[in-house]
Amino acid sequence: MNDDEIRSAVEGLLTNLGKVVWDEEKHDRKEGGLSAVIGFGDSMRRIDIEYVSNGSPKAINEFAGRLLDRTDKDVLNLLVAPFFSKRGLDLCKRKGISCMDLSGNAYIRSVSLLIDRQGRENRFKVVRKQVNLFSKKSSWVVRTLLSSPQRGWTMKEMSDASGVSLAQAFKVTDALQEEGFLVKERGDIRLTDPSGLLDSWASSYQLDKDAVVGYYSPLKEKEQVFERLRRYDGDYALTMGAGAGMVAPAVRSTDVYMYTKDVDGIKGVLDLVPVEFGGNVYVIEVGDEGKMRDVQEIDGLRVVSDLQLYLDLFKYPQRGREQADMIRARRLKF
Repeated sequence: MNDDEIRSAVEGLLTNLGKVVWDEEKHDRKEGGLSAVIGFGDSMRRIDIEYVSNGSPKAINEFAGRLLDRTDKDVLNLLVAPFFSKRGLDLCKRKGISCMDLSGNAYIRSVSLLIDRQGRENRFKVVRKQVNLFSKKSSWVVRTLLSSPQRGWTMKEMSDASGVSLAQAFKVTDALQEEGFLVKERGDIRLTDPSGLLDSWASSYQLDKDAVVGYYSPLKEKEQVFERLRRYDGDYALTMGAGAGMVAPAVRSTDVYMYTKDVDGIKGVLDLVPVEFGGNVYVIEVGDEGKMRDVQEIDGLRVVSDLQLYLDLFKYPQRGREQADMIRARRLKF
């Protein structure tokens, strides 16, 4: 990326608004910068352009920090990079940062000016080798962070609390920092965007449908099922509507969903008979023990964590999103 490429991209975006006149003196920015003046009718507007070779969320957050020292409200500060991911673009919008890539995609919001141009094929798209943040063990780190979103952690504490190796904890937190979800400062690991991280996880989360088995129980009333479970000392945790009804009732649910490590035990205590259709109890054999972390006991029943309830309900078709939103508003609060 050189000055000529940047000038060409900026002129291509703004030329219809007025003539762009370049200031040949570069600004002292982290990686580089240019300045220009553009005429809007009878008025002139100064543009300070900072360009970075990597438009990652981390780079965007660093740019946002530098903007705090720039007090001239009449100057349009524009961040330019070869490529911005969707997450990067969304982050710019949330932080009120004007940005554009070298293919002409741009979001610029300033006094008397709004440009939101997307959809141009990016000639500079970067394919980065990424850590899957929500794979089984990586998600244990994410789960630990979201369980205490205001807390700071050392790497050793994060490793121990998540149940992963120090190397895995370092790899995942490094990837989270690159995506702009957390910062590492002097050994302190701290979330900066728990809401965005939860959004990202929920949008990619899928309940393993093959692991969900439907059963018929002669205990037709949900409270009858619950009474049996209160006397059961095995390992289980309610989820979906049955769990949501215990922590933040929003929708009446008749089916009972639960996780367990002891399917045979649950079948015995509830007199379950497998059915292909029309079940009233759905059992999910746990393949990821992270889903059974932070189980809460309510009214003598075991319920998955609020975080797990939110993930399970987010894409559930029968008013699941409504229940998930209620849990997020009342319980998670981020």
